[in-house]
Amino acid sequence: MAIVFLAVDALNLIRRVYAGEPSGSVESALGATVQSLRRALKELSPSHAVVVFDGEEPTWRHRRYPAYKAGRKPMPEELREALPRYREAFQALGLSSASKPGIDMVAPFGASLHVSGRDESALEGAIAPYRERPRLTWTRSQPSLEDVFIDLLAKAQDNFQ
Repeated sequence: MAIVFLAVDALNLIRRVYAGEPSGSVESALGATVQSLRRALKELSPSHAVVVFDGEEPTWRHRRYPAYKAGRKPMPEELREALPRYREAFQALGLSSASKPGIDMVAPFGASLHVSGRDESALEGAIAPYRERPRLTWTRSQPSLEDVFIDLLAKAQDNFQ
């Protein structure tokens, strides 16, 4: 059986569904979000799936671009207060949810998942719960060209400021 990994950007999905919900109801948006995930699980039949939440701490993007997401409207308080219910609903679907400090990036590449960050203990803690899962293998690798590129971008002078 092929490994099919589904990674969902939780807050992106939650905010988009909520913004598109005609009634503006958190309950309706929660139901629509769960239905969207059910549809993705049915259509993709992933062997592994995770719902990833942004952490509370700033990322390298915030450090590089202090105005990162500055123009974004704040999340409505009623929606923020409902986030634990979203996590519970995702768990009821059998989806793990993750939000780990010290992780700069989680990106799927084919059958691989690239997890990177500068805090080695945070990285290790982030993947520890998944190490014993069947059919998953873990390989520590040296920074790739992509990692170097991201690091250089973070240090580069912005010509558009």
